[in-house]
Amino acid sequence: MSIKHDEPVRLTRSRSAQPLSVKRQRGVSIVELMVGIAIGLIILSGVIAVVANTSFSGLENIRAVQLNQQLRGTMDVMRRELQRAGYVDPWTPGAATLAAGIDTDAMALFGTVTLGGTCSSGVCDCIVYSYDRNEDGAQGIGTGTPGTGQNTGTSELYGFRLNSNIIQMRTSGNTLSCSSGTWEGITDASVKITALGFELDGADSTVYEISGNNNGTCEAGETCLGRRKINILIDGELIADDEVTVEIRDEVKIKNDHFYVM
Repeated sequence: MSIKHDEPVRLTRSRSAQPLSVKRQRGVSIVELMVGIAIGLIILSGVIAVVANTSFSGLENIRAVQLNQQLRGTMDVMRRELQRAGYVDPWTPGAATLAAGIDTDAMALFGTVTLGGTCSSGVCDCIVYSYDRNEDGAQGIGTGTPGTGQNTGTSELYGFRLNSNIIQMRTSGNTLSCSSGTWEGITDASVKITALGFELDGADSTVYEISGNNNGTCEAGETCLGRRKINILIDGELIADDEVTVEIRDEVKIKNDHFYVM
């Protein structure tokens, strides 16, 4: 058998016919869709709850800060005023001697600081005091009949008290009283004061006998010098939200000692 070299050789491969497998595509069933929606709603509810709680906590913090600022401002006013209590210039220019030149009666008159109003265990919701604002050496009572060392030129009898959940400041009146005179509110209308307390600090308030038997007690006829410190408490809440409450405390050293004769 001979092969012709110029005749091409063809190779063929037999392929078996393979059937094409087509996978049928299906969508999400109604049950799966509802489950997915339910899960999404649960997650969304959790996110909303977290955001709401965060926002509410932030609002409460803001309100507490505002209330604290309001009460702190009121406390600052009272502290500055009480530090002036008892001030008077008792020196008489041109006096021959130191003893003759000092008006001890004026020092005794202006140096009186009294706690009053409603009191419990030494803590009272009112305090009254005086100081020589116009520096004329006489205690101004505004109107009425002046006593020794007083005049009617100005009103120099002051005080602070709690009245109908408002802290009030005394602006006029002719006696050192918690129940008379003219009083004006100094707290914001959005704040309700639930407690106000003034207390004489026994540990830091001392009486010295300048003349007498020096037994540690100021007795009748003795000349004494009293050094005083007042503890102050304010409790308040917001009228719009009584869950927001703040309590602040402070202490005031009265700079002008009380020189007096028992």
